Amino acid sequence: MVDGGTLRLADSTIEGNGPAEQGAISWGGLLLLGPTQASQLERLSVLNNKAPGISCSATVNATGVLTTNNSTIDIASACGFTSCTTAGPTCGAGQ
Repeated sequence: MVDGGTLRLADSTIEGNGPAEQGAISWGGLLLLGPTQASQLERLSVLNNKAPGISCSATVNATGVLTTNNSTIDIASACGFTSCTTAGPTCGAGQ
């Protein structure tokens, strides 16, 4: 969870976490609250978390984020991006 800060996360895997709650927000893998527009997610794999894989309070800059098999949804709509679809050099971590 990042609350009010800026996060730059690249070439990483977030797997098997949650569920957790922060106020009314459920999350499993990654929760970004507050001023998140300067945050940058690049080539992440967010897999098999027990709540939404990624939850956000506002739009986040993201490229190459692969989310799959998270128990509720993969990426909350407030995050403003969608998952890439096929793991490879530009999609997901460690490719």
